[in-house]
Amino acid sequence: MEDANLLFSVVLASVFNPFTFEGLFTPFNIFKNYGYMIAENQSVFFMQRLYPKFEYFFFELVVLLYIGCLSFILYKKKVREDLPLIITSLVFTLLALKYVRAFPLFVVGAMPVFMSAFSSIKNKVLVYISFGTVFLLSLLPNSYFSPFQRGFGMGLGKDSEGSAEFFLKNGLKGRVFNNYDIGSYLVYSLYPQEKVFVDNRPEAYPEDFFRQIYVPMQENEEKWRELNSMYGFNVIFFYRRDYTPWAQPFLIKRLADPEWAPVYVDDFALILVRNGAPNEDLIEKYRLPPEMFVVTK
Repeated sequence: MEDANLLFSVVLASVFNPFTFEGLFTPFNIFKNYGYMIAENQSVFFMQRLYPKFEYFFFELVVLLYIGCLSFILYKKKVREDLPLIITSLVFTLLALKYVRAFPLFVVGAMPVFMSAFSSIKNKVLVYISFGTVFLLSLLPNSYFSPFQRGFGMGLGKDSEGSAEFFLKNGLKGRVFNNYDIGSYLVYSLYPQEKVFVDNRPEAYPEDFFRQIYVPMQENEEKWRELNSMYGFNVIFFYRRDYTPWAQPFLIKRLADPEWAPVYVDDFALILVRNGAPNEDLIEKYRLPPEMFVVTK
């Protein structure tokens, strides 16, 4: 009876939000209106085929270690005492296999299973070998945890704030066209002076926005000219490492477009401004030479 009352209280309390039942069920419906494929919402196997990275192999290796530890717990018949941990870890593991963004949940859920299994192993040499192997693999060059990779350490990476500082220091104005990947960075850096074209909340935009506006205007020159004329963009602020099929071709076209002049570039961002007033002085001072940009295959 107490459990039923507690459950009813939780449901009742959950309904008391500004959007009532709609807000209560948002976590279950949030993926329905996506018109844009988000890397974090893909499975590890899909991402491994699309962008082979050591991190995905490393995750799969740790999952195999988790399966080994779970099998050992079942073999030792410790299921009853570890049942809550086992259920939680299984749910988080399945989520992590389905959605890359759930990797941290897998770590939280799997750690107690690791500890329970390793604490029951009498031969600690096996424990040391397991942890030692995982640790050494994490130090391989180009892996996410490696101290040998560029940018390893605490705090913001080099050039991470440079593009926004350039924008603000030079008083750039007018409507900004930006790509999805850099949207939230611009919201943080430029609001309330400037509004962004899109940010990293795909659930906040209608599906038609991505399918009929955002993607087509980068794929099709006629669509770009139409929407550029409609919105009157003065600045293109683009995350350079956007590897969607349309992003790099779009950048190549804009760099060759006499209507636009590149004035800033770093490891992450590229800024172009519209040729002509009010950008003449800025272009004269900061225009980047064409030979800086090379198309590679």
